[in-house]
Amino acid sequence: MMESLANKQERAYEKLYHWLQQYLHLNQSSQEQQHQLDPDAMDEALSHPFVRQSLRTLHQSTPAFYSHTLEMIATSRRIEVMRRFLLALTAGHGGQAPLEMKAHDPVSYVGDMLAFCFQAC
Repeated sequence: MMESLANKQERAYEKLYHWLQQYLHLNQSSQEQQHQLDPDAMDEALSHPFVRQSLRTLHQSTPAFYSHTLEMIATSRRIEVMRRFLLALTAGHGGQAPLEMKAHDPVSYVGDMLAFCFQAC
């Protein structure tokens, strides 16, 4: 009976882990992530009470799932910031001209790149 209960509990933690992946869109390929409309959707999703409680539960019960989820969140954010930076560099972002337009002036060029990095963080 105890073994059966332990198996059910482990399956519940696995379901919680997979639900978090699905809710946070962590198991999508990078091409699918490019089509997300709201760049701050991850922050909004992470602030949801169910997500916070789920992360807390995984942290307390199954640290391996928790660590893997955090790694996936970090990877997803890294991909999104890199995508936005390359977009800003080549095509412009947020209604501004491409950063490459100022490549002739190194101080301005590097300053704009650093400003983008500061704004992204």
